[in-house]
Amino acid sequence: MLSALSMANAQTAPDCTPLDAVVRSHTLQVVARMTGTEPVLPIIDREELLAGSCYWQLFLTLPHNRGHQVLYLSPDHRFVSPVLWDLTTDFNKEDAKIGDQLRTEAEVDHPPTRGTESALVTVVLFSDFQCPYCASFSRMVGQYQKDNPGKIFLVFRNSPLPMHKWAKDAARAGICVARQDPAAFWQFHDFLFARQKETTSDNLEDRIKEFMQTVAGIHTDKYLDCMASPYPETRLNRDIDEGKVYRIHSTPTLFINGRRHAGFASVEEFAAAVDASFHAESPVAQGETK
Repeated sequence: MLSALSMANAQTAPDCTPLDAVVRSHTLQVVARMTGTEPVLPIIDREELLAGSCYWQLFLTLPHNRGHQVLYLSPDHRFVSPVLWDLTTDFNKEDAKIGDQLRTEAEVDHPPTRGTESALVTVVLFSDFQCPYCASFSRMVGQYQKDNPGKIFLVFRNSPLPMHKWAKDAARAGICVARQDPAAFWQFHDFLFARQKETTSDNLEDRIKEFMQTVAGIHTDKYLDCMASPYPETRLNRDIDEGKVYRIHSTPTLFINGRRHAGFASVEEFAAAVDASFHAESPVAQGETK
Protein backbone atom coordinates (compact mmCIF):
# COMPACT_ATOMS: atom_id res chain seq x y z
CA MET A 1 0.00 0.00 0.00
CA LEU A 2 1.32 3.45 -0.93
CA SER A 3 2.11 5.68 2.05
CA ALA A 4 0.81 9.22 2.46
CA LEU A 5 4.36 10.51 2.04
CA SER A 6 4.64 8.68 -1.27
CA MET A 7 1.34 10.12 -2.45
CA ALA A 8 2.48 13.60 -1.52
CA ASN A 9 5.77 13.25 -3.39
CA ALA A 10 4.52 11.37 -6.45
CA GLN A 11 4.96 13.42 -9.60
CA THR A 12 3.51 13.06 -13.03
CA ALA A 13 4.07 14.85 -16.31
CA PRO A 14 1.58 15.21 -19.18
CA ASP A 15 3.57 12.90 -21.47
CA CYS A 16 4.47 10.28 -18.84
CA THR A 17 2.29 7.31 -17.98
CA PRO A 18 1.24 7.60 -14.33
CA LEU A 19 1.52 4.71 -11.91
CA ASP A 20 -1.60 2.95 -10.79
CA ALA A 21 -2.39 0.35 -8.12
CA VAL A 22 -1.97 -2.57 -10.54
CA VAL A 23 1.52 -1.48 -11.64
CA ARG A 24 2.62 -0.82 -8.06
CA SER A 25 1.32 -4.19 -6.86
CA HIS A 26 2.94 -6.14 -9.67
CA THR A 27 6.23 -4.29 -9.26
CA LEU A 28 6.36 -5.08 -5.54
CA GLN A 29 5.57 -8.75 -6.21
CA VAL A 30 8.47 -8.94 -8.68
CA VAL A 31 10.83 -7.21 -6.26
CA ALA A 32 9.78 -9.57 -3.45
CA ARG A 33 10.44 -12.60 -5.69
CA MET A 34 13.85 -11.29 -6.84
CA THR A 35 14.99 -10.28 -3.35
CA GLY A 36 13.67 -13.42 -1.65
CA THR A 37 11.27 -11.69 0.76
CA GLU A 38 7.95 -13.10 -0.46
CA PRO A 39 5.25 -13.43 0.64
CA VAL A 40 6.11 -10.20 2.46
CA LEU A 41 6.24 -7.27 0.05
CA PRO A 42 8.47 -4.19 0.20
CA ILE A 43 6.94 -0.83 1.00
CA ILE A 44 7.13 2.15 -1.35
CA ASP A 45 8.21 5.08 0.81
CA ARG A 46 8.40 7.55 -2.04
CA GLU A 47 8.05 7.63 -5.78
CA GLU A 48 9.03 10.39 -8.17
CA LEU A 49 9.91 10.91 -11.79
CA LEU A 50 13.60 11.13 -12.62
CA ALA A 51 14.17 14.71 -13.77
CA GLY A 52 13.84 15.13 -17.51
CA SER A 53 12.58 11.60 -18.12
CA CYS A 54 9.63 9.25 -17.70
CA TYR A 55 11.56 6.80 -15.53
CA TRP A 56 10.05 6.37 -12.08
CA GLN A 57 12.32 6.26 -9.05
CA LEU A 58 10.89 3.97 -6.39
CA PHE A 59 12.33 4.37 -2.88
CA LEU A 60 11.62 1.10 -1.08
CA THR A 61 11.93 -0.31 2.42
CA LEU A 62 12.66 -4.04 2.22
CA PRO A 63 11.14 -6.46 4.76
CA HIS A 64 13.03 -8.58 7.28
CA ASN A 65 15.37 -5.66 8.17
CA ARG A 66 17.06 -5.78 4.78
CA GLY A 67 17.31 -2.02 4.56
CA HIS A 68 16.35 0.32 1.76
CA GLN A 69 16.66 0.22 -2.01
CA VAL A 70 16.09 2.58 -4.91
CA LEU A 71 14.74 1.05 -8.12
CA TYR A 72 14.01 2.55 -11.52
CA LEU A 73 10.84 1.61 -13.41
CA SER A 74 10.95 2.03 -17.20
CA PRO A 75 8.50 4.41 -18.91
CA ASP A 76 6.49 1.50 -20.32
CA HIS A 77 6.34 -0.09 -16.82
CA ARG A 78 7.96 -3.27 -18.17
CA PHE A 79 11.44 -3.18 -16.64
CA VAL A 80 12.70 -2.42 -13.15
CA SER A 81 16.39 -1.99 -12.38
CA PRO A 82 18.56 -1.00 -9.40
CA VAL A 83 20.86 0.99 -11.70
CA LEU A 84 20.17 3.55 -14.39
CA TRP A 85 23.27 4.90 -16.08
CA ASP A 86 22.82 8.38 -17.55
CA LEU A 87 25.01 8.74 -20.64
CA THR A 88 24.80 12.54 -20.41
CA THR A 89 26.43 12.61 -16.96
CA ASP A 90 29.54 14.74 -16.56
CA PHE A 91 31.51 12.29 -14.44
CA ASN A 92 34.29 14.73 -13.62
CA LYS A 93 31.75 17.14 -12.21
CA GLU A 94 29.97 14.36 -10.32
CA ASP A 95 33.25 13.08 -8.85
CA ALA A 96 34.21 16.57 -7.74
CA LYS A 97 30.82 16.99 -6.08
CA ILE A 98 31.15 13.71 -4.19
CA GLY A 99 34.72 14.56 -3.23
CA ASP A 100 33.61 17.90 -1.79
CA GLN A 101 30.80 16.19 0.13
CA LEU A 102 33.14 13.57 1.60
CA ARG A 103 35.66 16.17 2.70
CA THR A 104 32.96 18.35 4.26
CA GLU A 105 31.51 15.37 6.12
CA ALA A 106 34.98 14.41 7.36
CA GLU A 107 35.45 17.93 8.76
CA VAL A 108 32.26 17.43 10.77
CA ASP A 109 32.87 13.85 11.96
CA HIS A 110 36.66 14.00 12.47
CA PRO A 111 37.47 10.42 11.40
CA PRO A 112 41.09 9.21 11.56
CA THR A 113 43.27 10.78 8.88
CA ARG A 114 46.82 10.25 7.69
CA GLY A 115 48.86 12.59 5.52
CA THR A 116 48.84 16.25 4.63
CA GLU A 117 45.41 17.88 4.66
CA SER A 118 46.49 20.31 1.93
CA ALA A 119 47.38 17.46 -0.46
CA LEU A 120 45.78 17.73 -3.88
CA VAL A 121 44.43 14.18 -3.66
CA THR A 122 42.07 13.04 -0.90
CA VAL A 123 41.43 9.31 -0.50
CA VAL A 124 38.37 8.39 1.58
CA LEU A 125 38.56 4.71 2.48
CA PHE A 126 35.69 2.54 3.77
CA SER A 127 37.35 -0.43 5.45
CA ASP A 128 36.73 -3.47 7.66
CA PHE A 129 39.32 -4.81 10.12
CA GLN A 130 38.30 -8.43 9.41
CA CYS A 131 38.35 -8.08 5.62
CA PRO A 132 41.47 -9.73 4.11
CA TYR A 133 41.36 -7.46 1.05
CA CYS A 134 41.34 -4.45 3.38
CA ALA A 135 44.44 -5.77 5.13
CA SER A 136 46.19 -6.14 1.78
CA PHE A 137 45.10 -2.70 0.64
CA SER A 138 46.19 -1.11 3.94
CA ARG A 139 49.74 -2.33 3.29
CA MET A 140 49.51 -1.02 -0.25
CA VAL A 141 48.47 2.46 0.88
CA GLY A 142 51.06 2.47 3.64
CA GLN A 143 53.81 1.69 1.14
CA TYR A 144 52.53 4.35 -1.23
CA GLN A 145 52.49 7.03 1.47
CA LYS A 146 55.98 6.05 2.58
CA ASP A 147 57.27 6.39 -0.98
CA ASN A 148 55.24 9.52 -1.76
CA PRO A 149 55.07 11.65 1.40
CA GLY A 150 52.55 14.47 1.30
CA LYS A 151 50.91 13.42 -1.96
CA ILE A 152 47.62 12.09 -0.57
CA PHE A 153 45.39 12.83 2.40
CA LEU A 154 43.85 9.58 3.67
CA VAL A 155 40.51 9.51 5.54
CA PHE A 156 39.48 6.26 7.26
CA ARG A 157 35.84 5.24 7.62
CA ASN A 158 34.64 2.06 9.32
CA SER A 159 32.43 -0.20 7.23
CA PRO A 160 32.22 -3.54 9.11
CA LEU A 161 30.46 -6.12 6.97
CA PRO A 162 27.62 -8.18 8.53
CA MET A 163 29.34 -11.54 7.91
CA HIS A 164 32.46 -10.54 9.87
CA LYS A 165 31.86 -11.47 13.50
CA TRP A 166 34.50 -9.34 15.23
CA ALA A 167 34.74 -6.42 12.79
CA LYS A 168 32.35 -4.15 14.72
CA ASP A 169 34.12 -4.78 18.03
CA ALA A 170 37.43 -3.96 16.39
CA ALA A 171 35.96 -0.80 14.89
CA ARG A 172 34.69 0.36 18.30
CA ALA A 173 38.11 -0.33 19.82
CA GLY A 174 39.80 1.70 17.10
CA ILE A 175 37.38 4.56 17.70
CA CYS A 176 38.28 4.69 21.39
CA VAL A 177 41.99 4.51 20.63
CA ALA A 178 41.60 7.39 18.16
CA ARG A 179 39.65 9.44 20.70
CA GLN A 180 42.54 9.22 23.15
CA ASP A 181 45.32 9.67 20.57
CA PRO A 182 44.54 10.12 16.85
CA ALA A 183 48.09 9.14 15.86
CA ALA A 184 47.83 5.91 17.88
CA PHE A 185 44.84 4.85 15.80
CA TRP A 186 47.13 4.18 12.86
CA GLN A 187 49.38 2.07 15.06
CA PHE A 188 46.28 0.12 16.11
CA HIS A 189 45.21 -0.09 12.46
CA ASP A 190 48.55 -1.52 11.33
CA PHE A 191 48.86 -3.78 14.40
CA LEU A 192 45.46 -5.41 13.95
CA PHE A 193 45.72 -5.84 10.18
CA ALA A 194 49.13 -7.48 10.62
CA ARG A 195 47.55 -10.03 12.98
CA GLN A 196 44.24 -10.39 11.19
CA LYS A 197 44.66 -14.05 10.17
CA GLU A 198 45.25 -15.13 13.77
CA THR A 199 42.51 -12.94 15.27
CA THR A 200 39.13 -14.36 16.27
CA SER A 201 36.10 -13.19 18.22
CA ASP A 202 37.48 -15.11 21.20
CA ASN A 203 40.96 -13.58 21.22
CA LEU A 204 40.24 -10.06 19.96
CA GLU A 205 40.36 -8.63 23.48
CA ASP A 206 43.75 -10.27 24.03
CA ARG A 207 44.99 -8.67 20.82
CA ILE A 208 43.82 -5.27 22.02
CA LYS A 209 45.49 -5.75 25.41
CA GLU A 210 48.67 -6.71 23.60
CA PHE A 211 48.44 -3.51 21.58
CA MET A 212 47.91 -1.43 24.72
CA GLN A 213 51.09 -2.84 26.20
CA THR A 214 53.17 -1.91 23.16
CA VAL A 215 52.04 1.70 22.63
CA ALA A 216 53.08 4.54 24.88
CA GLY A 217 50.53 7.22 25.69
CA ILE A 218 47.42 5.02 25.58
CA HIS A 219 45.90 4.61 29.04
CA THR A 220 43.89 1.45 29.59
CA ASP A 221 41.53 3.07 32.10
CA LYS A 222 40.60 5.83 29.66
CA TYR A 223 40.14 3.26 26.90
CA LEU A 224 37.82 1.14 29.07
CA ASP A 225 35.81 4.22 30.10
CA CYS A 226 35.37 5.08 26.44
CA MET A 227 34.31 1.54 25.51
CA ALA A 228 31.72 1.54 28.32
CA SER A 229 30.22 4.81 27.06
CA PRO A 230 27.79 5.35 24.14
CA TYR A 231 30.52 7.16 22.18
CA PRO A 232 32.05 4.29 20.14
CA GLU A 233 28.66 2.97 19.04
CA THR A 234 27.46 6.47 18.13
CA ARG A 235 30.65 7.20 16.22
CA LEU A 236 30.56 3.83 14.44
CA ASN A 237 26.95 4.39 13.40
CA ARG A 238 27.94 7.69 11.80
CA ASP A 239 30.44 5.82 9.63
CA ILE A 240 27.90 3.11 8.80
CA ASP A 241 25.27 5.73 7.91
CA GLU A 242 27.84 7.46 5.74
CA GLY A 243 28.45 4.15 3.98
CA LYS A 244 24.73 3.75 3.31
CA VAL A 245 24.59 7.15 1.67
CA TYR A 246 27.35 6.12 -0.75
CA ARG A 247 26.02 2.56 -1.14
CA ILE A 248 29.02 0.80 0.35
CA HIS A 249 28.30 -2.93 0.09
CA SER A 250 31.84 -4.31 -0.05
CA THR A 251 35.25 -3.44 1.30
CA PRO A 252 37.60 -1.90 0.61
CA THR A 253 35.68 0.80 -1.22
CA LEU A 254 37.49 4.09 -1.68
CA PHE A 255 36.97 7.46 -3.28
CA ILE A 256 39.97 9.21 -4.84
CA ASN A 257 38.93 12.86 -5.10
CA GLY A 258 35.36 11.59 -5.29
CA ARG A 259 35.93 8.87 -7.90
CA ARG A 260 34.82 5.49 -6.65
CA HIS A 261 37.11 2.44 -6.73
CA ALA A 262 36.76 -1.09 -5.35
CA GLY A 263 40.36 -1.62 -4.30
CA PHE A 264 43.40 -2.31 -6.45
CA ALA A 265 45.43 -5.39 -7.35
CA SER A 266 48.78 -3.66 -6.88
CA VAL A 267 50.37 -0.50 -5.52
CA GLU A 268 51.19 0.42 -9.12
CA GLU A 269 47.49 0.43 -10.05
CA PHE A 270 46.68 2.53 -7.00
CA ALA A 271 49.51 4.94 -7.84
CA ALA A 272 48.20 5.31 -11.40
CA ALA A 273 44.73 6.24 -10.11
CA VAL A 274 46.22 8.74 -7.65
CA ASP A 275 48.44 10.23 -10.35
CA ALA A 276 45.43 10.70 -12.65
CA SER A 277 43.62 12.64 -9.91
CA PHE A 278 46.77 14.52 -8.95
CA HIS A 279 47.38 15.77 -12.48
CA ALA A 280 43.69 16.68 -12.89
CA GLU A 281 43.88 18.83 -9.74
CA SER A 282 47.29 20.39 -10.41
CA PRO A 283 47.45 24.12 -11.25
CA VAL A 284 48.85 23.38 -14.73
CA ALA A 285 45.96 21.03 -15.55
CA GLN A 286 43.52 23.70 -14.40
CA GLY A 287 45.09 26.27 -16.75
CA GLU A 288 46.85 28.22 -14.02
CA THR A 289 50.43 29.35 -13.91
CA LYS A 290 52.87 28.08 -11.34
